[in-house]
Amino acid sequence: MARGPRRSEIRPPDAPLLGPLAPVFGNTMGARWVVDYVDATANVDDLGTLRVSGSGAYLQDGTRPRPDDVFAKPLVLLDLSEFTAAPDPYFSYASDTEPSSAERAGGPGTSAEVPYGPGWSVTWTYDNTAGRYLRQQPWGPHLTTEGIQVGAVNVLILQVGSETRKIGSPRATPGSSCPHHRRTSRSTNRSRPGRHTVGLTDTSGAARP
Repeated sequence: MARGPRRSEIRPPDAPLLGPLAPVFGNTMGARWVVDYVDATANVDDLGTLRVSGSGAYLQDGTRPRPDDVFAKPLVLLDLSEFTAAPDPYFSYASDTEPSSAERAGGPGTSAEVPYGPGWSVTWTYDNTAGRYLRQQPWGPHLTTEGIQVGAVNVLILQVGSETRKIGSPRATPGSSCPHHRRTSRSTNRSRPGRHTVGLTDTSGAARP
């Protein structure tokens, strides 16, 4: 079964964000210097479209506009990958059924609003019937092609800072804004206070700090 669409190209921030997961990375390639940078700095098995051409790992949906027309077949990519061992756990997990540290620290929540820029926020709202957080985009529910609203049992929000600088080889390469991420439950952009602050709401409807 195919999944997608695949994002249009590799970006430098993929290295620090994906590296800790040691993933099989399905993508539609990117600028040569970016691909080389990610390969050199991140623990990923980069199986972009051109690297596995003819394998049947990707397909194009002619009914969708470019670049959102490329889909990947995860099971095929896994068969092609040299990564066979499970990655190290990304988090520390409890050995019993007691409430998690996040639940004890923050209590149960009902929604999280994540701003990506002026006029663009994504909201995750817990739905008791579905037993999941459902994703809302600025224009309405985020739906799959089957009309099912995108949802998740847990929502993880990473707080990141960024800087624009030269990366890659000693030879001049284009500048890029690269994240330095910390694992946390909320996100702020310190360069513009208030504009990109994640909003959290608890079960009483009150905003969480």
